[in-house]
Amino acid sequence: MLVMADVTVIIKTLKTHVLLRVKAELDRFCEGLAACGVMEAIRKNAALMSVYLIYSSVTLTAGKTCM
Repeated sequence: MLVMADVTVIIKTLKTHVLLRVKAELDRFCEGLAACGVMEAIRKNAALMSVYLIYSSVTLTAGKTCM
């Protein structure tokens, strides 16, 4: 029978495995964002940029993004 401590260890192990497996791809993606100046915009305006980078059930339209 699994106890909560076992489940916690399993979840931590799976998260680590998944993150390490895709780390190279994530690093390359970040390099690409930095090369075109997007990474700096994300760092300076994280709240504003989250609209473009975080999933939302609301459909994004030009009218919603223009201020």
